[in-house]
Amino acid sequence: FFFISTIRIITIYHSIDSRVYKYTKLQLKE
Repeated sequence: FFFISTIRIITIYHSIDSRVYKYTKLQLKE
């Protein structure tokens, strides 16, 4: 159970990370 929840947390953080990264790239272009 712990392993599955860890994977889920990592996935969530990764998606947030990429979203922030894309947002930052857009901001840098401005």
